[in-house]
Amino acid sequence: MINGSRVYYEEGVQGLYRENRGKGSGMKSDDSKKKILDKQTEKDLIAEVQKLRLENEYLKKLNA
Repeated sequence: MINGSRVYYEEGVQGLYRENRGKGSGMKSDDSKKKILDKQTEKDLIAEVQKLRLENEYLKKLNA
């Protein structure tokens, strides 16, 4: 709330009613940050996810 008190002292009560959360409109979209993975990396990641899902299911049944 430190930031809120700064706004209150600088702009008064009306400054607290403004919506300042979220990204600004000048931000670039996330599409520009996406990288294309090569096929082998994609296959490795899929295999790892499947392995972890199986391990998770095994541990859930072990605890039951």
